[in-house]
Amino acid sequence: MPENLPRNVLTIVMVVIIIAIGAIVIDEFSQTLTTQDTTSVAWNVTQEGLGGMDTFGDWIDIIVIMTVIAVVIGLIYGVFRYVGGAVGY
Repeated sequence: MPENLPRNVLTIVMVVIIIAIGAIVIDEFSQTLTTQDTTSVAWNVTQEGLGGMDTFGDWIDIIVIMTVIAVVIGLIYGVFRYVGGAVGY
């Protein structure tokens, strides 16, 4: 499990960066469309997209906590796997 830690951390960082950049792009589209027509389908889609990005962004902290818990459980399992002379069974 610890050997996967850098990959898991990098994955979470990349997800956060992708969400942030995606939210910026969608927000720019939304502001451009606001000057044109706020009742258009494109404007409604960008608003829903921003809402989705916001909701997923709220879950990032939970995803990070679950990853940390998985790493801790993996470390505990790795330590106690060799306790008691049961190696190889």
